[in-house]
Amino acid sequence: MGVPRAIALLVVLLSASAATVASAQPHDQEIAAAITIEGIDTCLDPASLVSQVAHFLGRDRIADRIHVAVRPSVQADTFDLVRGDEVIGQRTLEAAGATCEQRRAALGLMIALAIDATLLDELQTPIQAEPVAIAALGIDVGGWLGLFPSAAGAAALRLEVTLTPWLGLEAAAMGALAPDTAFSVGTVSTSLAAGRLSLCPMIRLETLRIDGCVGAAAGALFASGHGFSHDLSVALPWVSVLIGASVRHALTRSIALRLGLDLSVSVLSPELSVTSTSGEARAAIDLSPVGGGVWLGVVFAIY
Repeated sequence: MGVPRAIALLVVLLSASAATVASAQPHDQEIAAAITIEGIDTCLDPASLVSQVAHFLGRDRIADRIHVAVRPSVQADTFDLVRGDEVIGQRTLEAAGATCEQRRAALGLMIALAIDATLLDELQTPIQAEPVAIAALGIDVGGWLGLFPSAAGAAALRLEVTLTPWLGLEAAAMGALAPDTAFSVGTVSTSLAAGRLSLCPMIRLETLRIDGCVGAAAGALFASGHGFSHDLSVALPWVSVLIGASVRHALTRSIALRLGLDLSVSVLSPELSVTSTSGEARAAIDLSPVGGGVWLGVVFAIY
């Protein structure tokens, strides 16, 4: 259920039950003491959410046996309604594409109605939560600078797994192809194929998500000579530490656009040179140990 639709439906329920609200449960604790928010979400700060709940309830105190645990996530906001030690209800509100104001208003209204158990008798039995995205598949294209003698075109296929509302794991396969390096008697082509694994803390700002990633990549640099008296092809190991950052904008519940930057520092850096038939080095190919990538891609949520 989307945020605008949820607000409309819940306003109707609240209006129809105004008389019942007047006979609320005993006011034994402040609402602020009853609501907890797990993790960090800039949209759902405790003070703003408590203010919304109190507004819809028309009071700032509720029964001391009632507690609400809110769990913001990448695609949806979920809360458990606890009475004593028993979870008596759970609700999930789709958050993708909603502004912070819309999320706070819709979630505050849903919590207010859930607290007043006389309005929602069905909260006596657990309610199955709506599905939440647990992973995402990303396809990126871009450029790689620094490792090759000149800028290289690059592409990557990424798999993201959500570990917590603020932490994800990313695995990717990436490749890059550089223009040929010319010498007086021939050319050398270079390319890269590698895999990467990163941990990515994240924060959300309305329809945006910002990730910062730290990880490592390993693979091989391929080089082939063309036009020399004796052409060779080699594959050399490459290992690097990666630091990256990205920002994405949600287009729909399941699709987002992503812009990313990577900084690469080689731990195991290959060396290439052109030699004579006797093994004497004639020219070296400059391969910088420090490089970076610029990526533009699309992310598809997996449920």
